[in-house]
Amino acid sequence: MNLFKKLGIGIAFLLLLVACKTTSDNYLPYYVDVYKGDSLMMHSEFKKSYKIFHSLFNKYKPINSNSYQEYFTYTKLAFILKEKYKTKLINCISKHGLNMDYINNDSVLKMSFERAEICNKEYESYILILLI
Repeated sequence: MNLFKKLGIGIAFLLLLVACKTTSDNYLPYYVDVYKGDSLMMHSEFKKSYKIFHSLFNKYKPINSNSYQEYFTYTKLAFILKEKYKTKLINCISKHGLNMDYINNDSVLKMSFERAEICNKEYESYILILLI
């Protein structure tokens, strides 16, 4: 193998390492805060948990991972603390695919959905936004 080929492979490998490291570093603080917020929610520290999620979603676009469903948690906290929960609930539906099965199986989300007075037609319009 000539020197240029070895150098090219080395540079490509280095760029790959840097690219992977940059991507994982960007979301490491995100998941640390998700874990903190989720843990505080489980221990009924609603206000502290809400502040962490609120700050987090001001810095990062919510991922709403399957394991944490952090934006759903944030929405439940908003309802519990009476913090503009209808807007967050609509975002859950239109941007994160919150469906009626999930709502009906979660007592807090179900109560927030009922109190937000979102009718079936309105719900369907939010789902359509997600599909577009």
